[in-house]
Amino acid sequence: MRDAGTRSSRISGRVVGLFLQVAGTFGALGPWVMGAWADHLKDSHIPSNYFGPFAAIAISMLIASATPPLITRLGTVLSAIKPLQEISPETMGAVP
Repeated sequence: MRDAGTRSSRISGRVVGLFLQVAGTFGALGPWVMGAWADHLKDSHIPSNYFGPFAAIAISMLIASATPPLITRLGTVLSAIKPLQEISPETMGAVP
């Protein structure tokens, strides 16, 4: 996995965290926004009236698909995360 590890840029963690926060917010609000949009359609029985909402979804998906290359440009991975060492019994003790 290319993203698992420490990056050379000190700000990359904040950028990825902000990306995940914004993506999570949009993901959670999506059903609410689409429901409100569908409720406000005058002729909801006409399929062509749904062009606007589905065009907005398509644009947001295109924007989302452009973000992995941007995250990749933040820098190279300096060290890989070793998941089995992260959960070893030595690391699960109380913090002094």
